[in-house]
Amino acid sequence: ANFLALENISGLDFVSASKAASKEGFLDLITQLFRALDYLQARNTAHGDLKPHNILVAQSHAPSVLKPELRSST
Repeated sequence: ANFLALENISGLDFVSASKAASKEGFLDLITQLFRALDYLQARNTAHGDLKPHNILVAQSHAPSVLKPELRSST
């Protein structure tokens, strides 16, 4: 079964978080984002409108994709 979970997240947009991060922090952020995109791709799903302002980085440094327009790529 498919479902969409929503949560209240406070943090910075991707651009601001990237500027504030150390080199190691930025690489960790990008790695987490690529893993999330790989997860979607493995399930034949695309975001539909992925851009830096649709990614929020929580205080825990975990990126979250906002405004999902999930689409099946099959």
